[in-house]
Amino acid sequence: MKKIFLALAIGVMSLLALNPQTATLEELMQIKGIGEVKARAILDYRKKHKIKSIEDLKQVPGIGEELAKNIYKDIKNATPKKATKSSTAKKTKSPANATLVESKVKASKKTASTATKKAETKAKATKTAVKKEAKTAQATAKKATSTATKKVETKAKATKTAVKKEATKAIKKATTTEATKK
Repeated sequence: MKKIFLALAIGVMSLLALNPQTATLEELMQIKGIGEVKARAILDYRKKHKIKSIEDLKQVPGIGEELAKNIYKDIKNATPKKATKSSTAKKTKSPANATLVESKVKASKKTASTATKKAETKAKATKTAVKKEAKTAQATAKKATSTATKKVETKAKATKTAVKKEATKAIKKATTTEATKK
């Protein structure tokens, strides 16, 4: 719940400013003079270059001096200002702004929901992997202990057999030596 609230808060704050470097196709199309073709041209251009100024915007195919100024003006007007009763009333009365705010809130909710689901899935996968690794390590340790125990038992058995042989030899030798003395 906290994650969703945080994502919504960030989304609402970002609604107040339009950044041509991060704006979506729909957001770019809200700017006067930009249709789908020019919005796509901006998206294509920024895949290879950063857009930091009007000069950068002029480098986008199909955008000249006047359109670049218009885009800059819309960006400048979208920057957050201190809210007053009149500016707040104007913003809420404008259907275009209300629709834009609504779509951005929906997008922020969707992004937050998707991010939360991805994080939960990743955490679950990590937990499963750790459990599997722990079981494997436990099995390996058990197998190593079993193998070591078998080796020690085999060595002990071989030593016991060798000791019996030596004892048998010693007894035979002692018996033979005693019989020869008589």
